[in-house]
Amino acid sequence: MKSILEQFYYGNITPCETTVIDNRFQKIVSDIDSIESEILEKYPEVRKLLDRYRDKNGRLAGLEIENAFSKGFRLGALFMIDVFSGKE
Repeated sequence: MKSILEQFYYGNITPCETTVIDNRFQKIVSDIDSIESEILEKYPEVRKLLDRYRDKNGRLAGLEIENAFSKGFRLGALFMIDVFSGKE
């Protein structure tokens, strides 16, 4: 079995492509879809504005996820440094 570093190097581990979808996630996505449909039913002229909003919101979410991943990775590394330092 390859080490985790080898797996990561060869692209076998791609955390950014791994999505965990549970019932809570699916419920919120469904709620958002319903709200968007309701908005477009009542105000069809806002479709372009809503599309722009969705695009910007998606980009923001991506940046938040990237930032959280980096912070989590650093925190994990700090835990490992502490564990292997042997200090009590």
